[in-house]
Amino acid sequence: MKKVSVVVPAYKPGDGINRVVTSIETQTLPQDEFELIVVDDGSPDDTWERLQEIRDAHDNVRIERIENSGWPSRPRNIGIDMAEGEYVLFMDHDDALFPDGLRASYEFAKANDADILSPKESKTSDVGWGIGNYTGDIGNALPKRGINALFPMMPHKFYKTSLLREHHIRFPEGRRMLWEDVYFNISAYKHAKVISILSDTPVYLWVETSRNSSATYTPREEDYWTKLDRLFDFIHAELPGEEHEAARGSMIRHQYNTRVVNRVWSELGQPGDEWIDMALERFRDLVERYVPADVDARMPPLTRPRAHLLRLGRIDLARRLRAYEAGLSGVSTTTDVAWDGDVLRVSATARWTTSRGPLVLLRRGDRLVRAVPDEVLAAVPEEYLDVTDHVRKGSSLITVRDRAKNVTWELPTKAELAIEPISSEDAAGRAARPEAVTATVRASAAVDIRSAAAGAPLAGPLWDFHVKNTLLGTSQHKNLKTRTPVRAALLRGRSAIAYTNRDGNLSLDLAQKVRDIVGYARPLVEDATLARVGRKGLVRFDLPIADVATAGYTELRGTMSLSSAGSLPARVALSGRLHSLPKVGPVLRRALGAQPARLVGDTDGAHVEGFFRAAPGTYKMAFRFQGRTVVSPLVVRVPLHGTPQFERAGTAKSAASTTSASTGGER
Repeated sequence: MKKVSVVVPAYKPGDGINRVVTSIETQTLPQDEFELIVVDDGSPDDTWERLQEIRDAHDNVRIERIENSGWPSRPRNIGIDMAEGEYVLFMDHDDALFPDGLRASYEFAKANDADILSPKESKTSDVGWGIGNYTGDIGNALPKRGINALFPMMPHKFYKTSLLREHHIRFPEGRRMLWEDVYFNISAYKHAKVISILSDTPVYLWVETSRNSSATYTPREEDYWTKLDRLFDFIHAELPGEEHEAARGSMIRHQYNTRVVNRVWSELGQPGDEWIDMALERFRDLVERYVPADVDARMPPLTRPRAHLLRLGRIDLARRLRAYEAGLSGVSTTTDVAWDGDVLRVSATARWTTSRGPLVLLRRGDRLVRAVPDEVLAAVPEEYLDVTDHVRKGSSLITVRDRAKNVTWELPTKAELAIEPISSEDAAGRAARPEAVTATVRASAAVDIRSAAAGAPLAGPLWDFHVKNTLLGTSQHKNLKTRTPVRAALLRGRSAIAYTNRDGNLSLDLAQKVRDIVGYARPLVEDATLARVGRKGLVRFDLPIADVATAGYTELRGTMSLSSAGSLPARVALSGRLHSLPKVGPVLRRALGAQPARLVGDTDGAHVEGFFRAAPGTYKMAFRFQGRTVVSPLVVRVPLHGTPQFERAGTAKSAASTTSASTGGER
């Protein structure tokens, strides 16, 4: 019996299918222990021929072809019937698995006898996808999380094949079968005893494209509401009675919030009114049958007045409130970035604003209420605008994302909420009301590059910082803004540079890919040593550099090059193998060679050391470590007799400006 069957419905996948196959080929789980099943949903192009070629090149690939069904449901169901694996994983035809995904998922599922395993999933277009759900490995998340253990409710999970077959759990078939994954997961939840969550290993990469079919349907279409009615019917039928009351209520509220109220709210900002009467009629019918008015009070703070105005049919007030809320955004900016031993400590402040200025809350005794237009205030129950309890839950979560692999990791973050008075005018020039306040969140996190990836090292070379800010029941995951100068470090064998990227956000370079240690450090000429060695002109140099934090011992091997800077003809005699130097600028093109050098970090700090042999003269210096070259602001003078000396070149560009000029456009 195979351990895993990976089932892929395919319809005109184009080159995306190559991404699936490549990720399958590179799995650490032995190929003979799993299978790939691809079901072609009647693609009218050359998909079937390409699948035959893939099958013929792999012993663990099986394919099937059916008449076009118009949706991924039927191909997936056929895959379930074909599966020989203990678990079934559903993939889309243009996504990818991380190399250790199948092995880690199967072993964790098997160890916990999981009926369903929800693995860490990332999304190319959403840095915060799944953040908050993958907070740690959980053997069985059912007792505490209930049906929310399956969020995000995609089909990219491992399902025990026997569970699906025993209870005949299938995807609903038909064309334009919206939210088929929600149906499937609700049924799977109903019969599952153990739902495991794997967080410490990246497993699934959702490659977002413009071909997301369900995203094209909106509340402007009758069919959208018909599909909603069917979904709400199903939730009530599949999760009946007191036994499933919590799950049923959770799913009703979630669908009502995301697919009803806020989808209509989004459409109100688009041109055209011809759809509104139809949508309001369908909205009233749906809430009358499935969503009692008291459910509105349990909605997130932003949704409560929106839902109430839609129940009243007051589109005029809905649009007035929508305009008032426009541009709501929570953005964090660093207040400090500094190395502390092995750890990068990052502090940031989150401020919430709208297009009018700071987000305004009003004090009412010991309570806080939302500021809204007066006509909205008159139409909405006061308790729907009271946000006291939700404001207290305001938070910030700092994360780091691997730029190459699109994987985001949460950092342990301490957050503190502050309620502050608003003293400035808003965007329209209106003075703030005396009782007006706003909410600010101050957060701090520690980044240990040896363990920040859920206990594992940050392996990728480039990382970007983001912050998930939460307030009033809504969350936004955005870049962490910064104006912090470069913070460089040498940490137990690795370089680490925190810097402001070209977009004004905080990033971390762990391999000197876009920033370099020597170029941004300050050479300590007064502490440098140069000494002749022997009688043949060999010179040993040791150049300390400041502004570089160190921890443990680091040694990075590279090169040092000399080029003529004086009137005397320069000739550099190199001992050992000659290293070629890339042509990165006029100074370096005149370089005569490259000599091995070392960038060292230890208990005495950071320094560059090496040997060179040169005829008497004045030379400019360039260093190259980890593939990056930087021209030093120093020159070295080699006298005919006596001790060579480092000096600052009066006309040389600064290291920072030279590096900046040579790395334009890099992030």
